Amino acid sequence: DTSQEVAAYGELSMHFSEQATLTLGYRRSDVEVDQEVKFINGLAGAAQRALIGVDQLVQEDVDTYKVNFEYQWNDDIFLYALATSGYRAGGFNAGNAIIGTPPTSFSSDTLWNYELGAKTSWMDNRLVANASIYHVDWEDIQLGRELVGPNGLVFITGNVGEAEIDGVDLEVDYRATEHLTLGLNLSYIDGEIT
Repeated sequence: DTSQEVAAYGELSMHFSEQATLTLGYRRSDVEVDQEVKFINGLAGAAQRALIGVDQLVQEDVDTYKVNFEYQWNDDIFLYALATSGYRAGGFNAGNAIIGTPPTSFSSDTLWNYELGAKTSWMDNRLVANASIYHVDWEDIQLGRELVGPNGLVFITGNVGEAEIDGVDLEVDYRATEHLTLGLNLSYIDGEIT
C-alpha cells in the first residue's frame, strides 16, 4: 500500500491598522492512496481469487481555506474571528472474497470551523482569561462499521452523513504567588447528526 499527498499553500495578510489584520489562506492538495495490484501464490490464496489483479486507487483534489481577522484592542486584549476548512483523506476497504464483500473506496470528509475568541490579561498579567465560541459543519463523515457475511465479520469505512457541533471554551489562570498558579478550564460541546 502507498499513500502520497502533494500540497501547495499560500497566505496573504493585510494590515488595516496597527491593531487590525486580515489573513487569507488557500491550500490545494492532491491526495492519492493506492493498494496496488494484489498477487497471491499457492493454495492459501484461493479464497482471495476474486481480488487478484484488482488495483484499488483513491485520488482526490482537495481545497481548504482560511479567513482570520485579528484585532489587538490594547496590550492586554486580543480579539479574533476565524473561519477555516479542513479534511481527512479518503481511502479504500480491501474486499473479502470469503464473505462476499467487493473492494470499495470512501471519500475525504470535510469540515468548516467558525470561531470567535478573546485572549486577555489583567492585573499586570497575573490573571489570564481566554474564551472562544465555535460552530463546526462536518460533511461526508467517515465512519467504520462491521458487516456480517455468510462466513464472518468484516470491518469497513464509509461516508455517512453530516453533523453540526457547537461549543464554548473558557480558560482562566491566576498567579496567586510567585510559586502558586491556579487554573480553571471549562468546555461545553453540543453535537448533532443532521
